Amino acid sequence: MEYCYGNTLYYRCHLELQRDDILNEKNVSVIEKNKYVVKKEEYSTRNLIKK
Repeated sequence: MEYCYGNTLYYRCHLELQRDDILNEKNVSVIEKNKYVVKKEEYSTRNLIKK
């Protein structure tokens, strides 16, 4: 992610994660943690739309 500077994806990820730090190898644990969270049923597309 740190090599995507200037790319829309780079900025969107920062906004979605609402973090002040630049995403890089040192804080990749945030991304790894989110991989497991979004797999939960409560975070499915359908359930998020219902909210």
